[in-house]
Amino acid sequence: MDAGFWSGLFDGGDPEPGASAEQVQELLALLSKPLDEEELRWAESVCARNPYPVFSPRHASYVAPDPRTWKAPTRGLPASYLSFLRWSNGGKFYQGNHIIEFVPFHGREANLRNMWLVSLFPLHAPSIVPFAGSPSHGDYYAFDTSIGAAGEFPVVYVNHESIWDQMVLAPTFIDFCLGRDNPERRYWSW
Repeated sequence: MDAGFWSGLFDGGDPEPGASAEQVQELLALLSKPLDEEELRWAESVCARNPYPVFSPRHASYVAPDPRTWKAPTRGLPASYLSFLRWSNGGKFYQGNHIIEFVPFHGREANLRNMWLVSLFPLHAPSIVPFAGSPSHGDYYAFDTSIGAAGEFPVVYVNHESIWDQMVLAPTFIDFCLGRDNPERRYWSW
């Protein structure tokens, strides 16, 4: 898939300069590596906070999850998405009533892995890899790397308040990009 394919796919949008081959390889390596010491310290501090109020019956029985048991997704990312990333590293695109804000990759400090970790995907949905957001509610579009053939994964809609509950939007990344309906409406009527 070349630049002409991607530029003709959407009704409109604002592409960003594409990622280099080195950036794509760095993203794939970062995404699949185990949590490093800094990430573990952060995750342990977040998990140590009891999410239940003192008056909740669950407060006294809360046991913090151990981030050392969290697994990183190891099946890579779809070839079609990597092609898109080489064409536009981030950007906002329109397709009918569907608006997609892609997350850019700019090295270790600003990338999909940070979104994956900070949103606690490794705790609640470790095989889900977010790659874009919904501009109206902060929800995510993500790949479910637990299913599908290697090299292509279904795209799911992930509500930011319940990331363990996903709705499949499309069988492939290209099918997702071609979708013209607002996925949020589908999710709330699901």
